[in-house]
Amino acid sequence: MEEFLYLQISESRMDEIRKIVVGILRDSGAKCGLLMDSGGRLLIRKGFTLIREIDSLCALIAAQRATTREIAKILGQQNLSVVFYQGSGDHLHSTDVGDRAILTLIFDDRADLSKIQKIASERVSKIEPLLKPADGEDAGKKPGIDNLRLQADKRLDVILGSTPATGEGGEDTV
Repeated sequence: MEEFLYLQISESRMDEIRKIVVGILRDSGAKCGLLMDSGGRLLIRKGFTLIREIDSLCALIAAQRATTREIAKILGQQNLSVVFYQGSGDHLHSTDVGDRAILTLIFDDRADLSKIQKIASERVSKIEPLLKPADGEDAGKKPGIDNLRLQADKRLDVILGSTPATGEGGEDTV
């Protein structure tokens, strides 16, 4: 069984985070908001998108995050915490939420990128403390770059078909 990093967040904190993400969508003009843990596990999805492979997208965003951090090190930077993808229709804006999560906003040409960036950076600071364990809770495993690489490699192998995940009887389980 694969080992993934799971954030343990109380339901009341999840409700607060959901409200923040909905507010981000409302105020920024983004169509969809995805909050995932640093291993690529989707925590919250709000809004609407035609993208069907959300789990694959989350895994790739998490892998890209690990890659971006390594690029920052090579460039002598502390960190590169925001990544923007410009597509022909939809665009993605991903922001680190500390070292535990990633917020990705999906938007189209009707939304203003500078507004998306401003609102995302302001609201991420409200989400980050809600992802930290409360006093007395188990802090769990802190995601390390090697663990992220291992998780991303496993997920990419499955996505790209180089090592299909099979269950009993040889049927795909992913």
